[in-house]
Amino acid sequence: MRRGSSSAAPAPASWRPGGMSRAHDPHEGIVWARGAGPFLWDASGRRYLDCISGYSANNFGHGHPELVRTMQEQASKGAHVPGAESHIRRELEQHLASLLSKEVLKTLGWEAWKELGAFAESPDYAVWLSTTGARAIEVAWKIAYACRPGVVVCFDLGYHGRSLASSLLSDTARSGVIGPHAGLGNANIVRTIPFPRESGQVSMEEACESSLKEFQRMLERDSASLSMLILEPAIGARGYYFAPNRFYQRLVGMARAAGLLVVSDEIQMGLGRLAGLSGALGAGWLPDMFVYGKSLGGGLLPVSAVVGDSNLMNQLGAGLESETFAAQPLACAVAMRSLELLQSEELADRSRDLHTELRTGLSEVMPASCVVGCGSATAIDFAVAVGSQNARELAWRWVVAARELGVLLHLTGPMRDRVAIIPPLVIQPWEMNEVRAALVQAWEVVQRGVSD
Repeated sequence: MRRGSSSAAPAPASWRPGGMSRAHDPHEGIVWARGAGPFLWDASGRRYLDCISGYSANNFGHGHPELVRTMQEQASKGAHVPGAESHIRRELEQHLASLLSKEVLKTLGWEAWKELGAFAESPDYAVWLSTTGARAIEVAWKIAYACRPGVVVCFDLGYHGRSLASSLLSDTARSGVIGPHAGLGNANIVRTIPFPRESGQVSMEEACESSLKEFQRMLERDSASLSMLILEPAIGARGYYFAPNRFYQRLVGMARAAGLLVVSDEIQMGLGRLAGLSGALGAGWLPDMFVYGKSLGGGLLPVSAVVGDSNLMNQLGAGLESETFAAQPLACAVAMRSLELLQSEELADRSRDLHTELRTGLSEVMPASCVVGCGSATAIDFAVAVGSQNARELAWRWVVAARELGVLLHLTGPMRDRVAIIPPLVIQPWEMNEVRAALVQAWEVVQRGVSD
């Protein structure tokens, strides 16, 4: 493997607004020339194994030949049509609804379905297609509000987009929310509960109980004014944090008992990143609506979807929501093929096994407690690895050292002291071995720096 470059490209030209800067990103300034499979090449020709995967948008790698072929074939027939009505749209809607209803029954069974108090008596799903993840979140929000007006409850570490509306649900302290609602303190729009995080003083079990108790107090005080609970099956953009399945199950059970609708944001952590089609179902809890995006478009096009019981989805009246490019044939064709690839190639199972091996290997050279993950999502908590004082600096140095060895990692977390390792699901065993070897070597580089 050719090693990555340590020198960043010149600063962006003056025609790019400063607000688009990503100064927090160690890879800011590298100019990418092309990608293929799990690899990226920069403008100088250096090759990197991409363990960022467009934050799971590129779960099938770069330029998957089947997805490119599908896109080309559909583009030659028609990319956009009036009203977006097409045969491929109907096929996608039917296919996604059928896939998810089968997954629900396969995972939970009929008795569990009824016991969980779902919106309907059977999983008769409908699909609302959108473009971006943020737009799909807004659609789900509108549907929930039409059914039960009120305040949204979400995690303090949640991330659901940066549009004017969705940014309110997205760790607002760090999202820099602006707009006409920014000065309201958000109390009339959204309330948060803490996502459980263990520390030297608090165990995961204690953190879970504390979060559940806070939610219970909120329900006892204000349940009549609450509309929906929106969750990620694992925290993605805000640091790759994971909580026990039982925590989610209890939280969702409490929300259902109080009459709140439950929405699972699967945009980054669904479609194979955690488990099968849905991280929620894989963890044994059932939302009223699933929201998909990112890898649904195969890394080629923005396409997203809200999937929920048809009775619930019809609560939003005709003409109250539309997008020019939503459900266009080009996006639908790629999404359809993406779902078929995920099913036919059993990518999620193989990738999950490779991540299990990766975490085992890293735990042999790093403090085992700092190596965390679930399914095909792995993260390193540097606050645990080296202590909070130097965690941010050393996390940055580890990411840079890995890049020098040809592996791209995602620096993340509220304090930028966590590093996510999320290669495409299509990564092969020998490629994952290269990743592991580079990460071990990068850790040795960081350790030498600490001792010096």
